[in-house]
Amino acid sequence: MLWVLLLLIQQTDHTDVVRTAKAAVLAAGINPDAPAQDECARWEITRRTALLLANERAGLLDKPTGNNCKDFAVDIIAYPDGTIVDILGSGREGPNTPQWLVNPNKVDPTRWRAAPALEESTPTLPNLQPISSTPDFTSMDVKLERILFLLDQLQQQQKADTEKLQIQIDTVVKNAEKSATPLILKILSLGIAR
Repeated sequence: MLWVLLLLIQQTDHTDVVRTAKAAVLAAGINPDAPAQDECARWEITRRTALLLANERAGLLDKPTGNNCKDFAVDIIAYPDGTIVDILGSGREGPNTPQWLVNPNKVDPTRWRAAPALEESTPTLPNLQPISSTPDFTSMDVKLERILFLLDQLQQQQKADTEKLQIQIDTVVKNAEKSATPLILKILSLGIAR
């Protein structure tokens, strides 16, 4: 049952989550589209996407050779069952346009890795000790972005449900009007016959 649920989740198009992750990367001052950037700038989008989808068991793909960053594929989300998804491609938004393309071919499930958490940056001032406990605003931002994304999804679903309900109400009213007209005419004709 769990695998069926994971399969359904994996088939959900999460392009919006990838777009949110890219916005977070840009907000952090990393430009994955800059010509001089290395593959790790692109990987930051992938890592943040995996973190946003961690509740779905999304992770990274182990790739110690070739095009990689920190031994991970730079634009692939992986799932424990070997499902992989290409999340960045050339398009309207440049060389790292968010996308969600599920690969029909699975990889070895042992290549799945949990995404590493975002590093905390502890600010230091000259001649002072580092601040020992700073809130992890990056982690809170990621969680807030995920909550806002889920809220938006919920609002969209509510709107769709409301529209479906209104269509059903309109259909019932039309059917009632069609059914009631002959009945009212028959009642009236009985009164006229007397």
